[in-house]
Amino acid sequence: MRVDAMMVKHGPEGVTALPRSTGERIHVVRTLYGPVHKAFAALDGHKQQALNSKMFALLTRFNRATSEALIMPAEYVEVVVTKA
Repeated sequence: MRVDAMMVKHGPEGVTALPRSTGERIHVVRTLYGPVHKAFAALDGHKQQALNSKMFALLTRFNRATSEALIMPAEYVEVVVTKA
């Protein structure tokens, strides 16, 4: 599909993710985010536990909170196309 664009704006945007806890964040992406949901569905119970543990360790590594909360930097790319 070809789009004649008058202006294309893109670039990284920063956000601070604030789920209640690391466990809640894993539950949300495991339940609602398609690629992670499918990855877990393709694994047996032991491998699901292993993936869950690795995700927990990764989120804990970047957690800035001093309590049970999860506060971590996140980045996404925003692309805005204005049709000519």
